[in-house]
Amino acid sequence: MNAASHLNANAASSNKGTVDACKLLTADEIQTIQRDTLKDIKPTARTGGTFIISQCFYATSQFVNSVSLTVTQQSSDTGAESIRELWKKRFWTTGSHDRERERERDNKAKASEEEEEEGAPPERVKGVGEEAYSVGNAKFGALYVLKGNKILRLSVGGSHSQPERIQKMKSLAQYAVSRL
Repeated sequence: MNAASHLNANAASSNKGTVDACKLLTADEIQTIQRDTLKDIKPTARTGGTFIISQCFYATSQFVNSVSLTVTQQSSDTGAESIRELWKKRFWTTGSHDRERERERDNKAKASEEEEEEGAPPERVKGVGEEAYSVGNAKFGALYVLKGNKILRLSVGGSHSQPERIQKMKSLAQYAVSRL
């Protein structure tokens, strides 16, 4: 699929119906944040069951700088687990207060490199969606964003420090959330 023609199509998505993750970011946005040219996009979707999942892999010229965006939303099944219940299970089961998460993050900073490679507790990221958390370690990570009845998961490739990676993911997530 030609990335430019697909991304030049209507980039906005509707709150009604299924969101296409490949319509939430543009080639220019990826170029600006990743400093690499979008080469191709690879959409995948899963429907049926409790949730509808749309994923888009934005392949860049230098593969290592590619971006992955997944949107999870409620299917029409009534009585099924809601997006917000899924969010709470993922991010609120280890502690129900930001203070506790901050304490865990402080403890993590004191941990050895070996422990750090195993991954850190979710870190709250402000300024995108209703709520957002970064997960991962010094080698890889993802940003999860809650917006309405949708969860976005975004990850970026490339060699970046953890704070730089979080900022890049946050910037791309802001573009994507603006189109939900």
